[in-house]
Amino acid sequence: MISKQLEKITSVVQREFSELDDEELNRKPARDKWSIAQCLDHLVVSNGSYFPAFESLLNGKYRRSFWQIFNPLTNVSGKKGLELLKSGKIKLKAPAIFAPSKEKEIRNSVEAFITHQEKLGVLFDKLEAAGVLDKVISSPVTSALTLKTGDAINIIIEHESRHLKQALAVKEICITHKG
Repeated sequence: MISKQLEKITSVVQREFSELDDEELNRKPARDKWSIAQCLDHLVVSNGSYFPAFESLLNGKYRRSFWQIFNPLTNVSGKKGLELLKSGKIKLKAPAIFAPSKEKEIRNSVEAFITHQEKLGVLFDKLEAAGVLDKVISSPVTSALTLKTGDAINIIIEHESRHLKQALAVKEICITHKG
């Protein structure tokens, strides 16, 4: 099941961050860098932007647009996006719709992330069981980018892994070696 990959990420988040308080979770390694709380919030926001497409696939309201049917790049866009994330060679700026909260301090970020992961895991399992991983959806960032649902799921998982590494690095810098 796809949700097993999410469970691994959730387990690391629980183990590494659940004992930290909000002040520690919001500590930044530099002014222009994200805190652990911002990394987790970013994942909740970005993953959640896929929910309407996923839910429409499951509730029978899914209707493909002309572009989703005829976009010649659909079969490669998801794969290329995943390759870019996995390579780590390119640092991408988060689109504005994926930005973490602008609040000075994000509260209960670990709990919110874990709750979000549970919902996401249920959605992934339902999508897999419904056999819709080959259905084409549009990216929440732009409808010009279309990808298969299975590719979107793989991108979400890789994206989470990438930001988990970032959050662990922040913990190492700001908490573990705090002087």
